Amino acid sequence: MMPGQQQIRGLVGALLSVLGSVGVYAAAEEPSADLTLIYTGAARGIERDVYQYNLAPALERSLQEASVRSVRMDHGVLAQGAHLLWADDHTWDTVNGFLDAGDPTCGPSTMGFASMTETDLLWAPSVPVQVDEHPLVPVVVRSCEAGGHEVTWLRTGEEQGEPLWNLEAFDVREGVVVDTEQGTAMLVGLPRQEASRRFQRIAYLRSKHPEALFVDAGNFVDGASLAHEDVLSPYRALGFDMLRRLYPDALVPGELELASGPARFLEEAAWLPYVATNWSSEDPSLELPDHLWMKVPSEDRAWNVLLLGIIDPVVAVRLPELQRQGVTLADPLEATQEVLERVRKERGEPDAIILLSDGSPQLLGELRQKVRGVDVMLGDRTGATYRVVEDTVAFRQTSREVKAAPVTLPMDGVAVAQLDLVPRKGVSRVRMMPSLVLATDPRDHAITSQVSALRAATYPQLSGVLVPGGLQGVLRPPDEQTWDKLVCEAVRHVAEADVAVIRRPEPPSDTVGPLTALKVARLLPGQVQVERHRVDGDRMKNVLHQLASDQLVACGADLGSLSPVVRGRSVQTDRTYWVASTDTTRLTTVAGPILDGGSAGLPLQLPKRTVVTDERGAELTLQKAVMDQLEVWKGQGRLPEVMQRTPRDQQREWMFRINRLGLNLSGFKGMNQEPLSQIPDTLVTSRSSFTLGGEFEGRIEYSSVPLTWDARLRARYASTYISGEEPSETADELSLSTALAAPVWAFVVRDAVRVSPYGQLLFESEFTANEDAEGNKLPFRSNAFVTMGMATNRYKWLSFSRLGFFVGQSLSQIDDKGADWGGRFEAETRLDLLRPASLQWTTFWDVRLYGDTPVQNDSDLRFRGLFETRLSLRLIRWMQASTWLQTLAVRGRVPENDVWGVSLTIGVSIELATAFQLNPRDPDPPKRLTSTPP
Repeated sequence: MMPGQQQIRGLVGALLSVLGSVGVYAAAEEPSADLTLIYTGAARGIERDVYQYNLAPALERSLQEASVRSVRMDHGVLAQGAHLLWADDHTWDTVNGFLDAGDPTCGPSTMGFASMTETDLLWAPSVPVQVDEHPLVPVVVRSCEAGGHEVTWLRTGEEQGEPLWNLEAFDVREGVVVDTEQGTAMLVGLPRQEASRRFQRIAYLRSKHPEALFVDAGNFVDGASLAHEDVLSPYRALGFDMLRRLYPDALVPGELELASGPARFLEEAAWLPYVATNWSSEDPSLELPDHLWMKVPSEDRAWNVLLLGIIDPVVAVRLPELQRQGVTLADPLEATQEVLERVRKERGEPDAIILLSDGSPQLLGELRQKVRGVDVMLGDRTGATYRVVEDTVAFRQTSREVKAAPVTLPMDGVAVAQLDLVPRKGVSRVRMMPSLVLATDPRDHAITSQVSALRAATYPQLSGVLVPGGLQGVLRPPDEQTWDKLVCEAVRHVAEADVAVIRRPEPPSDTVGPLTALKVARLLPGQVQVERHRVDGDRMKNVLHQLASDQLVACGADLGSLSPVVRGRSVQTDRTYWVASTDTTRLTTVAGPILDGGSAGLPLQLPKRTVVTDERGAELTLQKAVMDQLEVWKGQGRLPEVMQRTPRDQQREWMFRINRLGLNLSGFKGMNQEPLSQIPDTLVTSRSSFTLGGEFEGRIEYSSVPLTWDARLRARYASTYISGEEPSETADELSLSTALAAPVWAFVVRDAVRVSPYGQLLFESEFTANEDAEGNKLPFRSNAFVTMGMATNRYKWLSFSRLGFFVGQSLSQIDDKGADWGGRFEAETRLDLLRPASLQWTTFWDVRLYGDTPVQNDSDLRFRGLFETRLSLRLIRWMQASTWLQTLAVRGRVPENDVWGVSLTIGVSIELATAFQLNPRDPDPPKRLTSTPP
């Protein structure tokens, strides 16, 4: 215990008594205990007020029959005791101008009644509201003017006189303004756990329990500013000052405390008793104690209390400045057990072991299950205890070596825990009593004045509406599902990703009215980074299936499905997908290892994971990404469209596919020795030869809801050069085609197989003219076809199929003969034999049946069927080794060539094969954003 701390506590208590605030709190007589804890945790600083509107449902029911014109938020409502003040135009300019002008002139008083609960006040003089069981209180309302600025002044209760007309004397609260044809209703929120009142409640409890320990489990102060990017909150210094005035016994630094970096944090936290059990640093100036040992006096003895503090290792990932300055956060389980064993050897068995942490639920669960010897943990973040008056738990006494923490006490604000101890064996009973802090409680005027001044400077920038009210009801904000979708789509949009998967955000369930920038900033943590993860197409189905979890929210794809779609299309194994997420999602949910396993990590590939940055190169946070994007969508009027999106909605997409790009070279140098010509060995007797071959197949595709289009180039050439002979062609093919289909006119034939009309233009040719057996040059093959028919969409293993009627013309014999006609069938299949698709089997079919024409000769065909099958083994993401077979079957249609002919080609090749999306993944992409490897 700090020297002189007992005397300081007495002075604090005496001062509070003199001020007369002690008697305000009504409390029953509490039984004595061996050890009393006053504890807090996860307060999240001063900027994040907590509101709960009990009168909102009654007001909304009443407004169903009213003609509502608008619903607005007013973040500049001022409160001072029984006095409320708001600008008639509900802007900060009017509030500040009125108070700066001074000497207001107020009109006559209007008497009335308002509905009031401990969480809100409703003033609706012109709107009939049925408030049912909620009480009515008398109010006096006056209109005041100063410097040309008009405000409304409302006074509740029997208090007389005027308020102090300066900003520092007022609290800043929020209000919901509903304008109807009948009049205006004003719903004012009364915050819980407000900073100055929370401070005063802790000070009161300290005076009431001078022997108690005051501890905080982390995140007491503010981190990043809500109003300014990449700037620390202006409330930080005030938060540390509040702690110093409360003389805490043990504090744990949370993510918000460490937001400034370890060195600056230790400067800000000078003389405060911070403890971090899993903190280590080679720099002595950055060290923190790994435990605190205290002797706490009671009536008949002094108790030895061991206090431990755990920082979630996720903080080190989200705050890289820790590592840059040489601070390491060790494994919490190992660090805790090591410190427990060491302290017991050095000091003996303590009477109570208390562990503090504001870590994730997963970390607290592991600590609770696996750490042996801890009596009580503080760290359960829940809102359920707002309805709890007290809770008592009695423990069985067992050996510390075999028991985990029997209870984790919740942290909802301020609470008192009374512990009964058994010497050197631990806690036998815990009595926990939450201490709800309401807006009607006494406040600390020094804190109030600073907070009000800061809010007056920052709130005007955060008062703009991002999501209008009335989406699900007049007063209701977006429901949980809609809010999840808005946040998820904003992350997907700014990251320019196909899919976004994020940890489920905190819902706006306790708010009413439209979502302003301030509300959104309070809902979303400021330190969470937006990331992009590369997922190979051959692993995408498995990734989406594994990501199904109640913890996660997804957009752009449906999770858990055996046949998922991504942005309205089946998963394509030959392309790369981008999945947007956040560092918190990766580190605290099942998504981390799943996304990390979404790509093979082979050489010459893009990074598996990148951090999204803005135009200045600064890492983009979830808070800023969502706030900026909601502002853009609201200005464009696209919020309804975004809220209605589903994973099966198609957006336009341009793709460039390289199905294969290969070059085959082989050479053989023979001996060419006549004396050896009778030796029966091919390598001895064969003549020197050289074989050159290459092939390319690629296409550009466009797809959208009304139509799809592609342009395809297919080329193959191979020639064998044998010493002493003319070169011999074994393959010579050039094919250019373009096809247009209209899915908007499609009809479903089975499951998700849709058939739509299509048209195609095809040009077929060769690189060089062939020769017949006598060496005569044959006509240069050059044909053009127009095909019309029906086509199917991509479905499972079927890439496409087309059946149609064609008309063709030989461009090399235009003067000799007319056009050909007939029917044509094309199809392509892709089947993954191993998952991920390291082994793939593809087939291609092109079958044509020709009709009779007036002019025919022995160059005309009745049937032409090309079939190709290929087995490809992926070596790296964009390269594969293939073995393939191609067969061509033809039959002529005149007596001179009415025979069947079949050719067969077998080959092995190494090929490039990949796909690229050419257009942005959103119709309106953010040009300012980039992504960099972490």
